Amino acid sequence: MELYTLRLGAPLSWAQVTTAFSLPHLTREGSEAVFIWTRDQLVTDSDEGPQLRRPVPQPLQSGTTREPDEAAADSSQFVLPAGSYLFCQGWLKDITSMEQTLEWFFREVWWTRAECRGPVYLRLIREDGKTAVQVMMET
Repeated sequence: MELYTLRLGAPLSWAQVTTAFSLPHLTREGSEAVFIWTRDQLVTDSDEGPQLRRPVPQPLQSGTTREPDEAAADSSQFVLPAGSYLFCQGWLKDITSMEQTLEWFFREVWWTRAECRGPVYLRLIREDGKTAVQVMMET
C-alpha cells in the first residue's frame, strides 16, 4: 500500500443510512458505501504508534449510493467536501482486511509524520468486480 494525496475537485455525496455497522455486500459496479468516525473513536496511541480499536466501533455516520430506482427524497445526504485528503487503498476480502487497511493508514501517517485532521472516511467502492477500501482524512 501507499499513502497518497487526493485533490478532490468536486464534493462526493451519499444517501445517509442508519443501520448497525457491518460490511455491505456491494454487487453493482460503481456502488459505494461510506462510514465516518473521529480518529479517537478508531485508534489508541502509544510509544509504538497507533493501534486500531477492535472491534471497530459504530460510525458517527454511514451512507451508500442510491440505487437507480430509489427516489432522491427518500433519505438525507451527507457530503465529502472538495479539498485535499490523505488516503490509501486496499481490497476488501473480509472484516480483517478492512481493519488492516485502517490500521495501516494510521500507522503510516504516524510513521511519516503526515498532517491530517477532521473525520476519518472509510469508503468502499465496487470496481472491476472487487471492492476497494479507501481510508481518507483531510490534509
